[in-house]
Formats: sequence, C-alpha cells, structure tokens
Amino acid sequence: MALTKVTSNLTSFDSLLVDSDNTNTTITIESDLDGSSNFSSGIDFVREGEAKGSRIESVRDASAGGVGLKFLTTADNAAEVSGTLTERMRLDRSGNLMIGTTSNDSLFHIESASSTAMTIQAGTNSSASLRLKNDAVDWDVNCQTNDNFAIYSQTASAERLVINGSGNLGMGGGPDTTHRVTVAAEQSSGKRCMLIHSINSGLACVVKNTSGTGAYDPFAFLIDGGNTQVGGIASGAGGTAFNTSSDYRLKENVDYTWDATTRLKQLKPARFNWIADDTNTLVDGFLAHEVEDIVPESITGTKDATKTHTNVVREAGGFILAEGVSEDDWTAGKADAILWTEDDILPEGVSVGDVKTESTYPSDSTWVASLEKDVYQQIDQAKLVPLLVKTIQELEARITTLENA
Repeated sequence: MALTKVTSNLTSFDSLLVDSDNTNTTITIESDLDGSSNFSSGIDFVREGEAKGSRIESVRDASAGGVGLKFLTTADNAAEVSGTLTERMRLDRSGNLMIGTTSNDSLFHIESASSTAMTIQAGTNSSASLRLKNDAVDWDVNCQTNDNFAIYSQTASAERLVINGSGNLGMGGGPDTTHRVTVAAEQSSGKRCMLIHSINSGLACVVKNTSGTGAYDPFAFLIDGGNTQVGGIASGAGGTAFNTSSDYRLKENVDYTWDATTRLKQLKPARFNWIADDTNTLVDGFLAHEVEDIVPESITGTKDATKTHTNVVREAGGFILAEGVSEDDWTAGKADAILWTEDDILPEGVSVGDVKTESTYPSDSTWVASLEKDVYQQIDQAKLVPLLVKTIQELEARITTLENA
C-alpha cells in the first residue's frame, strides 16, 4: 500500500489511519523556516469546540541547527477556552530532557519556581531504587523492602550507608535502635572508622549538651562486645573528666603492702623538645621505653616497633591514602579526573578544562611497593599517679617515725 502525502491542513476528521506494508512507516509533518531560521511543526490534541488542549511541537536551534521537541499543555478549562498553552517538558537537539525549564545544567533537569520533588514508587513490600553507574561501579540509592533508606554498592554487593525509620544511621554496617550514628570498620582490612581533618585555627570536633549544664558522657569505651564500659569522657558544669574504669567489682588480688619508693626512684623524668617542633621548646616528660619495665600498664606499644605496608599510595605530605593498590591502578587513578568540556553546560565561574570530578588519587601522590613505618610507643602518665601517691605515703611514714624517735 502506498503512502499519501497530505499537503493541506487537516481541520476536521474523526481519525487518521496510516496503514502500510513497509517496516519503516513514518508520518512526516513538513514546514518551512521562518525569518528566525526556526519552524514549529506540531501535533495538537484538542477537545471539540475548544481552542487548545495539548501540543507536541518541534523546536529548532536557530544558530547551531538541530531539532528537538517540546510538550505543552493547558492547565484548566479556562486555558482550553482561551488557547493558553504552557510548556511543561522539552527534549533538545542534544538529547537533554528538561521539565519545568527551557535550559539545563545536565542531561536531565527538573525545575520549579516552588518546592519540587521526583517520586519513584514501588509496589507493596518492594524496593525502589535510583541507580548511578559509570564504566567501573554501580551505586543504588535505595528505599528497601524493610523501609530503610540505603546507599548500596551493586559492584561490591554491600550496603555502605543505611538510615532506618527512626533516623538512626549506620555506615559500614546497619544502624541499631540505641545510637543515632553507628560507624563500623571492616575487621579483616585493618581500616579505621573515622578521620577528622582540621586546620590549626579550627575546631576538629564539637560535642554539645543542648539540654542544660548537667553532667553527661560524650564518650564511652566498651569491651566484651559492648557489654562492659572500661572508660569514658564525662563532662558537666564543673569541667571534663577523662576516666578509666576503677570499680572494685572489676578487680581481684587487691594488695596495699608493696614497695613504691624503690620503683619510683627508677623513673627518669627528663626535659626534651619534640623533633616536629621548630621552636625547640623544652617540655617535661618521660621516654616511654624507660618506663615500661617500671609501670608497664602506662605504656602502649613496643620499643623500636615498625610496620610494613605494601602497595601504598601516599599523599605529598606522606600520609597513607590507600594500601593494596597496584602501581598500574595508581597510575590510572591519577589520570581519571573528568574535565569540563565544550559539550557541557558550564556553571557560573567554571571554564572548559576545569576539573569536574577529581581523580581517584592526587597528581602529586606517590606509590611504593613496600613502606616500613615506625610505630611509636605511647604513655598514659595518669597511670603513674598510684606509684607517686604510694611513695608519698611511704615517705610520710618514715618522716613520722623520725619525728617520733
């Protein structure tokens, strides 16, 4: 069956049927360019007796060429009568989709003069997801079947962040019912839970009691699967206390008759300056290895200890950014930054060639196959207090004996 070209206006008909034996049948609506190098061929959907209904219309870029589509509707009965069409959506010549706007900052742009939202709704006991994907990884922003919100790595098949219905957040593991934020490290990887960066003049972290000046515990340190508290930081109107557990119910073999003076005389208080201190300011203290045999519980670590790290990426200042990274992956990671191009719609203040997405590793980072780092000993000088107190008691007893002689 041959196709018929309609060259005049179709003003009144019940329906138009195009029937063809061809596999590539099309309907062509052809228009001439106007004085602005544009044309607006379209299809109107109109209720009988009214001026307008809705319209799909072509839109041409007069300067660059190329034709897109815009979709227009009438908002109510009055608009149908008056023929007032409002553009609701536009698909431009480059494939960018815009809703509520005729300009865009991305491939898909939604805009409203008031509050706006996009809804993805799943069925009963089902999950709704928005998947973000590039050539290497897949991420899901997910409303789960258990009604939790999650950021889920499809690549690793693992939840990375979860918020439950009570607003409690879990990172590296699920949230619980007690804590507002739960952060868990991967036990097998040796990764730490949190790193807080600050500048010299800034606060790294603030803990605030918003209910008043009463005492509260900003931090608690637990062992035995979280069942036993062994220390904490308590704060109140009178100041802050850095506590370690001392309850008698946790102790046994209690002895009050031991020689403190002999041990105290073995300690070697010293004056020194820290190597990292450019001012060479002298301070009082101890060398950890000189204390560990006298008050071993005050010392953490071993003298001259080191740790070997393998396949390490370091920032310019020496901080370890990642371990277990091959040299090829590090090289590729330094070069995977995404730059703004002429094809992008540039935000204000951004130029072609500026970095759009930072590279995985900084360009000034370094890679080594093996890195041996010192693991420094530490001292808790508060653990020396019992020895000092017992020595003072022994000296006081000796003085009393001499005075009474």
